[in-house]
Amino acid sequence: MPDLNQQFARLLGECVEKQGMKLPFVLVVVGSNGSFSASRYVEQDAQAAEPLAQHGGTMTMPLNMMIVDATGKAVRVVFEEGGGAVTLH
Repeated sequence: MPDLNQQFARLLGECVEKQGMKLPFVLVVVGSNGSFSASRYVEQDAQAAEPLAQHGGTMTMPLNMMIVDATGKAVRVVFEEGGGAVTLH
């Protein structure tokens, strides 16, 4: 499975380049066990997250994510066990 940080970086890049989304982003990630985190990204850098909230411990797959940009445009992404990512609009 590719590194999750690499997948986040690729995903943020695709939001800007392919979806036309505008920074800053708010990313909410929810694991199948109910753990979640919310972060704000003002740069297109997966390491530059500003933590906003979190609950629970280690998240379990699949991970459901919602990314919302500065204009309110949103994308939903599901990371499946084994490294597959499915983007739903």
